[in-house]
Amino acid sequence: MPDDLSKQRWTMVAATTPFMAAMLYLAVHSAGSAEPPVAETRVVSFKVFFDERVRFPETIRQSTIKMLFGPGYEIIEARAQTESPVEAPQPSKHREPDCKIYIQGGLLTLKVPNAVATAQIVAKLKRLTRIKDIEVHMNE
Repeated sequence: MPDDLSKQRWTMVAATTPFMAAMLYLAVHSAGSAEPPVAETRVVSFKVFFDERVRFPETIRQSTIKMLFGPGYEIIEARAQTESPVEAPQPSKHREPDCKIYIQGGLLTLKVPNAVATAQIVAKLKRLTRIKDIEVHMNE
Protein backbone atom coordinates (compact mmCIF):
# COMPACT_ATOMS: atom_id res chain seq x y z
CA MET A 1 0.00 0.00 0.00
CA PRO A 2 2.71 2.57 0.74
CA ASP A 3 4.21 1.91 -2.69
CA ASP A 4 0.89 2.66 -4.39
CA LEU A 5 0.64 6.05 -2.64
CA SER A 6 4.18 6.95 -3.61
CA LYS A 7 3.51 6.05 -7.27
CA GLN A 8 0.37 8.20 -7.26
CA ARG A 9 2.28 11.19 -5.92
CA TRP A 10 5.05 10.81 -8.52
CA THR A 11 2.45 10.40 -11.27
CA MET A 12 0.69 13.58 -10.08
CA VAL A 13 3.99 15.51 -10.00
CA ALA A 14 4.95 14.26 -13.46
CA ALA A 15 1.55 15.16 -14.89
CA THR A 16 1.42 18.70 -13.45
CA THR A 17 5.07 19.70 -14.05
CA PRO A 18 4.57 20.88 -17.67
CA PHE A 19 1.55 22.94 -16.62
CA MET A 20 3.47 24.55 -13.74
CA ALA A 21 6.44 25.27 -16.03
CA ALA A 22 4.14 26.97 -18.55
CA MET A 23 2.54 29.10 -15.83
CA LEU A 24 5.98 30.11 -14.52
CA TYR A 25 7.10 31.04 -18.05
CA LEU A 26 3.99 33.20 -18.58
CA ALA A 27 4.47 34.93 -15.23
CA VAL A 28 8.11 35.77 -15.97
CA HIS A 29 7.32 36.84 -19.55
CA SER A 30 4.48 39.15 -18.51
CA ALA A 31 6.62 40.75 -15.81
CA GLY A 32 9.34 41.45 -18.37
CA SER A 33 6.92 43.10 -20.79
CA ALA A 34 5.79 45.61 -18.16
CA GLU A 35 8.56 47.96 -19.32
CA PRO A 36 7.35 50.84 -21.49
CA PRO A 37 7.80 50.13 -25.20
CA VAL A 38 10.45 51.99 -27.14
CA ALA A 39 8.93 54.82 -29.17
CA GLU A 40 8.40 53.67 -32.74
CA THR A 41 7.45 57.12 -34.00
CA ARG A 42 8.93 60.58 -33.97
CA VAL A 43 7.55 64.06 -34.47
CA VAL A 44 8.77 66.15 -37.41
CA SER A 45 7.69 69.66 -38.40
CA PHE A 46 7.83 71.04 -41.92
CA LYS A 47 7.64 74.61 -43.17
CA VAL A 48 5.21 74.54 -46.07
CA PHE A 49 5.43 77.06 -48.91
CA PHE A 50 2.49 77.15 -51.32
CA ASP A 51 2.35 78.41 -54.89
CA GLU A 52 0.68 81.66 -55.90
CA ARG A 53 -2.78 80.11 -56.44
CA VAL A 54 -3.33 79.47 -52.74
CA ARG A 55 -5.41 81.77 -50.58
CA PHE A 56 -4.94 81.54 -46.86
CA PRO A 57 -5.95 79.84 -44.64
CA GLU A 58 -5.07 76.58 -46.37
CA THR A 59 -5.99 73.23 -44.82
CA ILE A 60 -4.00 70.02 -45.11
CA ARG A 61 -6.31 67.18 -44.13
CA GLN A 62 -5.43 64.02 -42.23
CA SER A 63 -7.21 62.02 -44.94
CA THR A 64 -4.78 63.46 -47.52
CA ILE A 65 -1.80 62.46 -45.36
CA LYS A 66 -3.20 58.93 -44.95
CA MET A 67 -3.77 58.65 -48.69
CA LEU A 68 -0.26 59.91 -49.48
CA PHE A 69 1.70 57.97 -46.83
CA GLY A 70 -0.54 55.33 -45.25
CA PRO A 71 -2.06 54.82 -41.82
CA GLY A 72 1.18 55.16 -39.80
CA TYR A 73 1.33 58.94 -40.27
CA GLU A 74 -0.67 61.42 -38.22
CA ILE A 75 -1.06 65.20 -38.17
CA ILE A 76 -0.35 66.72 -34.79
CA GLU A 77 -2.25 69.92 -34.22
CA ALA A 78 0.20 72.72 -33.51
CA ARG A 79 -2.29 75.58 -33.21
CA ALA A 80 0.16 78.05 -31.68
CA GLN A 81 2.42 77.80 -34.73
CA THR A 82 -0.19 77.91 -37.50
CA GLU A 83 -2.93 80.03 -35.99
CA SER A 84 -3.57 83.57 -37.06
CA PRO A 85 -3.91 85.95 -34.11
CA VAL A 86 -6.83 87.70 -35.85
CA GLU A 87 -8.83 84.66 -36.89
CA ALA A 88 -10.07 82.22 -34.24
CA PRO A 89 -10.24 78.56 -35.24
CA GLN A 90 -13.67 77.13 -35.95
CA PRO A 91 -14.61 73.78 -34.42
CA SER A 92 -13.85 71.03 -36.89
CA LYS A 93 -16.63 68.77 -38.14
CA HIS A 94 -14.01 66.07 -38.78
CA ARG A 95 -12.80 63.75 -36.06
CA GLU A 96 -9.34 63.57 -37.61
CA PRO A 97 -6.93 66.41 -36.88
CA ASP A 98 -6.35 68.74 -39.81
CA CYS A 99 -3.59 71.31 -40.17
CA LYS A 100 -4.80 74.79 -40.98
CA ILE A 101 -1.99 77.03 -42.24
CA TYR A 102 -2.60 80.78 -42.10
CA ILE A 103 0.65 82.15 -43.54
CA GLN A 104 3.25 81.28 -46.17
CA GLY A 105 5.83 79.03 -44.50
CA GLY A 106 3.38 77.74 -41.89
CA LEU A 107 4.16 74.56 -40.02
CA LEU A 108 2.83 71.07 -40.68
CA THR A 109 3.69 68.77 -37.78
CA LEU A 110 3.49 65.01 -38.35
CA LYS A 111 4.01 61.92 -36.23
CA VAL A 112 5.97 59.58 -38.50
CA PRO A 113 7.54 56.10 -38.16
CA ASN A 114 11.20 56.07 -37.08
CA ALA A 115 12.19 53.86 -40.01
CA VAL A 116 11.27 56.46 -42.64
CA ALA A 117 13.80 59.08 -43.69
CA THR A 118 12.71 62.72 -43.53
CA ALA A 119 13.84 63.25 -47.14
CA GLN A 120 11.34 60.62 -48.30
CA ILE A 121 8.54 62.42 -46.48
CA VAL A 122 9.52 65.75 -48.05
CA ALA A 123 9.58 64.19 -51.53
CA LYS A 124 6.07 62.79 -51.08
CA LEU A 125 4.70 66.04 -49.65
CA LYS A 126 6.03 67.93 -52.68
CA ARG A 127 3.73 65.80 -54.84
CA LEU A 128 0.73 67.74 -53.53
CA THR A 129 -0.30 70.12 -56.30
CA ARG A 130 -0.37 73.44 -54.45
CA ILE A 131 2.85 72.98 -52.50
CA LYS A 132 5.84 74.74 -54.02
CA ASP A 133 8.51 73.93 -51.42
CA ILE A 134 8.94 72.21 -48.05
CA GLU A 135 11.70 72.61 -45.51
CA VAL A 136 12.30 70.52 -42.40
CA HIS A 137 11.70 72.81 -39.44
CA MET A 138 12.67 70.59 -36.52
CA ASN A 139 13.06 66.99 -35.51
CA GLU A 140 12.11 65.86 -32.03
